[in-house]
Amino acid sequence: MANTQSKEVNLTKRVQTSKGLRYCPIVLSPNGRVKPDLVIVNGQQERHSEGAYYLEWRENGKRVRLSVGKDAQDASARRTPVAYSVINTM
Repeated sequence: MANTQSKEVNLTKRVQTSKGLRYCPIVLSPNGRVKPDLVIVNGQQERHSEGAYYLEWRENGKRVRLSVGKDAQDASARRTPVAYSVINTM
């Protein structure tokens, strides 16, 4: 049976919204860097200084999330090493 899982690692930020705490996608600048504190909520960019960044990926069909701190640049830097280790273990 072929492995059809996505080997993608996403960077999200857990923030307080009107519907409670949510994991929201981060916003990238045109050069690919993370824009600190900007996330997408209901299709719109919003600034949220609260919250922490998380890496998320799937292992055997189950979503896995790893907290990588409150700093956008540190979180982005951790995205690449984790992505390679996740992909190599699949």
